[in-house]
Amino acid sequence: MLSYFSQGRQAIYFDHQKGNGKVVQTNEARAEVAVPGTIEETDIEDATRVHRIPPYKVIFLNDDVTTMDFVIHVLITLFKKDIETAVRLMLEVHHLGSAVVDILPLEEAELRQHQVHEAARGARFPLRCVIEPA
Repeated sequence: MLSYFSQGRQAIYFDHQKGNGKVVQTNEARAEVAVPGTIEETDIEDATRVHRIPPYKVIFLNDDVTTMDFVIHVLITLFKKDIETAVRLMLEVHHLGSAVVDILPLEEAELRQHQVHEAARGARFPLRCVIEPA
């Protein structure tokens, strides 16, 4: 069984059966932990490879009912945009019909989409947003 822990640019491998370990330098700064027994002993290059989660675009869609103030409020509160950016994005949605408001990992994009729809439903607005691969 092999345990793996990395932080910064160093990774530590510990072989429980042999009772020894080694420290290796990696090319990327990262922090991660693997549960013992979940990594098969392979070449070091294979064991340190990290699969990146592809980013997703969160896209607001224009409608004729949702107020501009509400769209700005959602952009500031849910997406942590400053007022100038929120106004610019709101105007882009208003004039072009849609706007990419953020690019996030899939789970976070889905969460933000759900939060937008819940906030709009609570305020009785039909504001919608979609997510798609970036």
